[in-house]
Amino acid sequence: MNPLTGTAFKDIYLNMGSSGANRYVSYYTNQLYTTKYKVYLMSLNDKVVSPQADGTYGTDSTLNHTVRIFNRQADTLALRFENSVNVTANTYTEFYLGEFTNDEYNWLLSYPASSPSGVAYTLNPATRYIRVAAPATATGRPFNLTMNYLKFEPVF
Repeated sequence: MNPLTGTAFKDIYLNMGSSGANRYVSYYTNQLYTTKYKVYLMSLNDKVVSPQADGTYGTDSTLNHTVRIFNRQADTLALRFENSVNVTANTYTEFYLGEFTNDEYNWLLSYPASSPSGVAYTLNPATRYIRVAAPATATGRPFNLTMNYLKFEPVF
């Protein structure tokens, strides 16, 4: 539970220890409109006792995460945004990452080729690839990844 909001965390936690350099969690979306966004990461870094009584989950170490946003150009991904944050232990607030301007959007391209229960969506020029990545090196720190959500707040 987040003690500031009283809501339960629904997060991704990847315990990669010392073998997770450059690993990432990847998403894609066709729903980012043409505007500037403030980008936030909510990432809980804590250490809790397992309800199965098999030890603890998490770490007390500060974790470093990098958020990257790419667009597709031909058969490659072009980096459009990159910022890193140190996710400190027991911090229950969002981390501000900076501003990202999405300057390409076409609502016709954003419409999926299949329903959410279907197998595939169409990846197209409107698609943005979003990755939350562990660092390439982390002396004395684990390469764990933890993320509750990313927030894209339009700037008007």
